[in-house]
Amino acid sequence: MFTHHLLVAVHHKPGRLICTVAVEHTADLHFPLLVLQLVNMQARDFILKNLLVFAAMGGAATYILFRLSSVEKEKTELTERFHKDRRLAIEAFEEQQEEKKGFLERIEELHRELDSRKQALFQIQETQAQKSEETSREMEERSQRIERLETLLRALREFVPSPHLDELFSGFTEMLGNHLPLDTCVLFLPEEEEGKIRFMAELAVSNYVEYFKNYSVSPGEEAVGWVAVQKTPLLIAEGTHITPERQELSTILASEKSALLAPLMIQDELLGVLYVSHTKPSRYTPWDLEFLTHFTSLIAPALLLAHHYQQAVSTGVHDGVTGLYNNLYFRERLAEEFRRANRYEHPLSLIMVDVDRFQRFNASYGERFGDFLLRELGELLKGYLRDVDVCARLGNDQFAILLIQADKSNAILIAERIRLAIEMRAFGAAARQKVRITASMGVASFPQDARAKEDLLEKGAKSLAIAQKKGGNNTSFAA
Repeated sequence: MFTHHLLVAVHHKPGRLICTVAVEHTADLHFPLLVLQLVNMQARDFILKNLLVFAAMGGAATYILFRLSSVEKEKTELTERFHKDRRLAIEAFEEQQEEKKGFLERIEELHRELDSRKQALFQIQETQAQKSEETSREMEERSQRIERLETLLRALREFVPSPHLDELFSGFTEMLGNHLPLDTCVLFLPEEEEGKIRFMAELAVSNYVEYFKNYSVSPGEEAVGWVAVQKTPLLIAEGTHITPERQELSTILASEKSALLAPLMIQDELLGVLYVSHTKPSRYTPWDLEFLTHFTSLIAPALLLAHHYQQAVSTGVHDGVTGLYNNLYFRERLAEEFRRANRYEHPLSLIMVDVDRFQRFNASYGERFGDFLLRELGELLKGYLRDVDVCARLGNDQFAILLIQADKSNAILIAERIRLAIEMRAFGAAARQKVRITASMGVASFPQDARAKEDLLEKGAKSLAIAQKKGGNNTSFAA
């Protein structure tokens, strides 16, 4: 087999091999074979520009050209495929980047959502904690309110009501002061004055009692009058209160900054208004107002009875201070009982009672204290008498007792018991004072000492004068 070899070395620059072209002609195959080794991309351009160099090769040159064209086409396809793959890779990368960006954004969104949920959960927990704390505080306050009302009810059950309005009011004020801070407490009652109703300051516990002696308001006037008309309680926190009708209501005294007012009601009937105040602002709460409203509803019946009793006393047969029979009624009963004793020949005894040095107590403690003392003395006297006996206040500090069907010896015994009881007792508890007093006793009896009622009164007065001349705290009787 004959083989023809042709090796051509092509140089683009001196000393630098660009490519090697090997041409083989194989006789038995009758076609040329071109082996082209490209050293770099510059060889391709060089060969294409210098194809004439290979023209002498005949068929081999044609094949070289064909192969070069084929290689170029493959190269172009490879390049295009490369660029296409590169573009696809870039697009895929960009898509991955977009997906990654979207994924990161989703992660960020989830983080924000998680933070938001955490914040919401924290707020819910905080709100629940606040609500729980508020509920706990509310329950505690409610428990305190109930306990305060229970304490009040126990105190009212233990309280012995007096038929005397001032004594009753004093006890209620002291009771109220155990539950509410107060500097002033005033009871306003309606009275007719010149054909018109006015609410008078009937009783007051205050450092300014004198101010309230002649204090009164018309219905609708000032805070007291407003409460009387509206029949609704009122809280004044900062010295004044503006009503929905734009009426300005103030505390009674300029020095007072807080006040509570509550109507005294029995069903729909208004009995009066209770006024409580303090010198400090915002001293009372709505719960204090609620407490005062409950308090007034509980004490209203007792105050009504005491008020009616006082009115009956002032217009009837009872003494306004002690509640005992007055002098006029005593003289009527003395005449009646003396006629009965004379007719049926029953004994009748008289005890005259006078408090020793009473004017000194009035000067030292005041007339109000003196009234408390006389009232306590009246209660003590009734405690030693029977229902049929008659006890009366004749005037100032002098009392008289009619002992029905009691002879002189029994009368002397009873008088001495009363004298000792007065000596042993501490008076003034209702006025928050404790003092010791004594009394002088004068005894006279029918028929031993007198045959007429005037004689009985005269003998009793003389016996009393004798006891006083002995220095007081003594019992004397007609000889």
